[in-house]
Amino acid sequence: MSVDWPLILVVMGIASIILIGFVVFLRVEARGHRGREKALLIWIEGISAGLFLGLIGLSIWVLGHTALL
Repeated sequence: MSVDWPLILVVMGIASIILIGFVVFLRVEARGHRGREKALLIWIEGISAGLFLGLIGLSIWVLGHTALL
């Protein structure tokens, strides 16, 4: 079973760009809110940033795995 690693990397790159845009949007949006709404936006931003870092780690793993094959 062959896996198309370059396609997977492209999809992860696009997802990373979308997540970066989402985090920037939430950062700008959180400026106008107070209290619970701001806290919720910051939590969502943190989760999005964590997903972004996870995608970077997964990309590095995929590249390393591909290099070993």
